[in-house]
Order: sequence, then structure tokens, then C-alpha cells
Amino acid sequence: MAFYVGQEVICVNDSPGEFNKPGKFYRKNSLHGLKKNRVYTVRGVGVDTYDDLPVLWLHEIIRPALTEHGERGFAQERFRPLKKSETDISVFEALLDTTKLLQGVDA
Repeated sequence: MAFYVGQEVICVNDSPGEFNKPGKFYRKNSLHGLKKNRVYTVRGVGVDTYDDLPVLWLHEIIRPALTEHGERGFAQERFRPLKKSETDISVFEALLDTTKLLQGVDA
């Protein structure tokens, strides 16, 4: 899936990752407020220099740099592009057009 800067995405997974579980590399609040079903805006796309995973950086969440690797991104697998539907309102406009409704009616 190709993400791009400025794209709106929706979080589909806010569960702790494998390295955020107790006994591993656990950090409290390591997701810094990431919430499932919330919409975010991509401010960067790339590969995390710590573990070589494809990641996104979000405008809404800026994580503190915890290592010499800088700010960690969020795994791309946590997101999907937000689909904006374009509603065709011509059907509703036609319903409001009373001239078409009155055609064929004998007054």
C-alpha cells in the first residue's frame, strides 16, 4: 500500500506491538495516544532506522526521540487510507424538483 505525505489515514490497530509487551521492550504509553478508528494526517513516510519497518509519521502525534535513531514512526500496518465518498446528490435534487412530479397530472 502506498502512503504519501498529506494523506488522511485511519488507525486500524492500536494494540501494543511485540516489543511493547511486559518482559520485552516495554514502555508505558509507547503509542503516545494512538487510537483505533481515529483519523490522522501523514507528515512523513519511510523506514524506521531502528528496525527497518515501513512507518508513518503523523501530524497529530509527535513522539519524543528515545534513542540516537530519532523519532520512531508508527508501523504502516496500523493504518489504512481514509476513503472519502463523493455523494452524488442528483437523486435528491430530482426529488425536490416538483415540476417533474407534476408532469402528467391532470389538474
